[in-house]
Amino acid sequence: FATPFMNKQFQAKVTVDSTGKVQGTVIDRSTGEEYLLLRSVSPGPFASEVIVGYQQVLKDIAQHCFLDVPFKSPQANRIVKLIAEEFGDRPEHIFQNLPHYAVFREPNSTKWYGLVMDVPADKLTGKKALLLTKSRSSKLKSIRKIARACLSCPASITATT
Repeated sequence: FATPFMNKQFQAKVTVDSTGKVQGTVIDRSTGEEYLLLRSVSPGPFASEVIVGYQQVLKDIAQHCFLDVPFKSPQANRIVKLIAEEFGDRPEHIFQNLPHYAVFREPNSTKWYGLVMDVPADKLTGKKALLLTKSRSSKLKSIRKIARACLSCPASITATT
């Protein structure tokens, strides 16, 4: 993929090889050479503008070419999608050492009403996505409806007090 940026002064070239490795370069269109200041540790003001422009190109590629899939598990992604549709809530990944765990919070109190987590297969008969909820949440009735909708996916939804 190649696209000009910064009033066509530069061209961003991004490639993805067969293993999924992404590489990118910026070409100065006036010289036809790679713009090496892109990788400078202490760029000046102009090089900083080029870096910001290139970063915007990368953000545009990510936005238009990739799907946001917060979890490895299809079950967890279905649960997250249904909660987003029902309540407009997005998962919050707050555990640095557990990137596949996320919480859902009540907007007003910021208290958790749900926890999505992947449980290792050796703890269950197979790896499943779990959504733990608090029964005091005003959203519990709707979450149970989401659970019934997700029965086609072997996810567990457990209410706790």
